[in-house]
Amino acid sequence: MDEDEQRRGMPTVQKELKDYFLKKHCEKEYAGVLFNKKSSKNAVANTIIAGNILLIIGSECLTESKIEPKKITEAINVYNKAYYLVNKGQVMDVAFENKKKVSEKEYLDMATKKTAELIKASIEIGAILGGANKRQIKKLKDYAENIAIAFQIHDDLMDVDLEMNKGRAVGSDIIQGKKTLPIIKALKKDKKIIQILNKSVKTKKDLSQAITILNKTGAIDYCKKLCKKKTMAGVKSLLEAKLEKSSEEFFLKLAENLLTRKN
Repeated sequence: MDEDEQRRGMPTVQKELKDYFLKKHCEKEYAGVLFNKKSSKNAVANTIIAGNILLIIGSECLTESKIEPKKITEAINVYNKAYYLVNKGQVMDVAFENKKKVSEKEYLDMATKKTAELIKASIEIGAILGGANKRQIKKLKDYAENIAIAFQIHDDLMDVDLEMNKGRAVGSDIIQGKKTLPIIKALKKDKKIIQILNKSVKTKKDLSQAITILNKTGAIDYCKKLCKKKTMAGVKSLLEAKLEKSSEEFFLKLAENLLTRKN
């Protein structure tokens, strides 16, 4: 949906499929409703199909296991709910691009659905199958939600940091007009940034100016502090879950990596 050809320093699925198509076939242009090149149409269509197939493979990992049926049913319910909420969050994210005003509360709701529900479900399913008690599951879900939101905020910050290596051009979110949390906070103090977001074509000067505004208004610092606050809240819940030492250390390292990663 972001039309990225690279993420985390690696080519996206649609980029891989597009390159594969061009190795096997000659490019053909045509007047389609959505596409004007055969390679693009083929890559996007097969990327969607790959996503659909992965959904089934994921559920088969549970249904074909020899784990207690009651636990499998519970895990499948978590899996299906997360699938629905993650997609709902993505719908919100896309809608925000065309919405004039987005609040911090709306942003956090979107981030909770789009990002946190995925990480939360992954950890909850593991906890269910691993025999965790209800209190441990609740604490692990609190941990997952907090570090996932921190992950999303950090992701937004990486997009406007010249020293980071997100795997795509700096200011990609600004180019697409995304209402990330740094943008939302900056808008409260400097309306000029919305003029840049609304431009159909952004120049390097526009991007530089937008990033300057994000820093000058304190939006970047605010997001960094919130990111750290969410991470610390997640760590607190994790410690309260009273896991085995090796498991606890794994999740502590995960939280640390999400907060300090540069790609």
